[in-house]
Amino acid sequence: MKIKLKNNLRVLMESRGVTAWNVLSERLAKNQGFEMNRTSISRHGNKANPAYPLDFIEAICNELQCLPDALFHIDIEDAEERFLEDAQSRIMPFEFGQVRLRKVRSERTPDPEEKQSQVREANHDDSMLDEMLGPKVTHLSKAKLTKK
Repeated sequence: MKIKLKNNLRVLMESRGVTAWNVLSERLAKNQGFEMNRTSISRHGNKANPAYPLDFIEAICNELQCLPDALFHIDIEDAEERFLEDAQSRIMPFEFGQVRLRKVRSERTPDPEEKQSQVREANHDDSMLDEMLGPKVTHLSKAKLTKK
């Protein structure tokens, strides 16, 4: 499996209605107390492999109301289909498009020995995925968040 990250700052900015580097620079200074001139920000935004400082990531995420993964476009190559399906179902569906794939399971009941081997295999894969992807994420709807 090979993961490639691509800079997504320009797309993120445009999705938030920020069309110029100087506008972003001014908003970061005014709203986030983060000083960086437009030239430096544009260098980060135009580089294929930017070195984002953590305080810059924090300021961008707070100003544009996103999570750090929105700064990157993620390409995964040479991965098994089973891994991709599980990974896609565990990654939050952020605005730049993650799709949850589901397959219909057959009604056939596996024999107990087959079921035990599937459990062992799933446990091994889950621990490997947890290490690579972090903890599983659950989603809350607006109704659940505002429910009192």
